[in-house]
Amino acid sequence: MIGSIADTARWVAHHRIAEDPFAARLAGERGAAVARELHTGDALERTLRARTRAIDSLLLEAIRAHDIDCVINLAAGLDARPYRLDLPRPLRWVEIDLPALLEEKSRLLDRDSAFCALESVSLDLTDRPARRAFLSRIATSARRSLVLTEGLLVYFDRGAVADLARDLSAQPTIGFWITDLVGPVLLRGMRRAWKRKLAGAGADLQFGPVEGAEFFRTYGWSKSYVRVSGPRPSREASFVLLERR
Repeated sequence: MIGSIADTARWVAHHRIAEDPFAARLAGERGAAVARELHTGDALERTLRARTRAIDSLLLEAIRAHDIDCVINLAAGLDARPYRLDLPRPLRWVEIDLPALLEEKSRLLDRDSAFCALESVSLDLTDRPARRAFLSRIATSARRSLVLTEGLLVYFDRGAVADLARDLSAQPTIGFWITDLVGPVLLRGMRRAWKRKLAGAGADLQFGPVEGAEFFRTYGWSKSYVRVSGPRPSREASFVLLERR
């Protein structure tokens, strides 16, 4: 049984081994065991590999095109992008997650060096006052920031996503936001397959907006780029670059 959020991070890392040279070390045997328990295989691996490549591409292009000097990675999990992407050395990368997960990643990567200036911040993102104070502190010390939320929003309900969107757009130096989205049909399938087994981690799959990236317009964001994943035109899985309006 999955017992913690850390288990879901190891599970995701296991499925991106082909795209990330650090993923096998970060996932460990526990990541493979969770994948077996959830009966996830080639289909999910293809999806997560596509997500990794799409977000890598969006991120690098946005940093170059918009002169980003700070990336704020919310719920960073076991993401190793600062260690594997050719990022500008002056770039400030701030990763936020629960302390146990950040400590585990730091231990596993203690002999490796990040390409940019890397900071780790322990924070419960569901604590909105603490989150807003953190965003204000980070944003005011940067010139132009980009927020990354990979694999996070699906665990929030619509109200919580709206609150996050408002909090991000309230910071004038946060100009861009990269995220992934699932649509309502895919969300229902994920819930049928994994809801019971994810319950032990306190993780509930909730956010799959029928309006896709247009959901964010009300809260101060416009879609700058949307890449759809899958063999047919749909909004069931997409990777989005949002720009503050």
